[in-house]
Amino acid sequence: MKRNDAGVPVKPKARFVAKGFSQQFGFDFFETWSPVTRLPSIRCVLSLAAMFDWECENMDVDTAFLNAPISETIFVEQPEGFVESGPKGEPLVCKMNKSLYGLKQSPRNWNHVIIDERFKR
Repeated sequence: MKRNDAGVPVKPKARFVAKGFSQQFGFDFFETWSPVTRLPSIRCVLSLAAMFDWECENMDVDTAFLNAPISETIFVEQPEGFVESGPKGEPLVCKMNKSLYGLKQSPRNWNHVIIDERFKR
């Protein structure tokens, strides 16, 4: 439960995270990677920006992975507490349309979204 300043419960909150540890390479995903910037590279860029009086911008996306489309077909079990059954009582699953926190390919998918948007300009 999310609480206000007085400690009174205001609203329920939950995070839907996939169990990526159960994914199998070649079946659930084919590539995983996420670019990482080294500290010397950041220092070099900031030094150049200071030297040439350039402006630097920073961006943070709170729900980054949730905005990235997924290329593989992935089904996820329903989270506890939200389980619904089918018409014959069979358990239902969720088909993922977008990446989700916990999937091994989510960082790669988000990076493709950033690159695609950047080069569309």
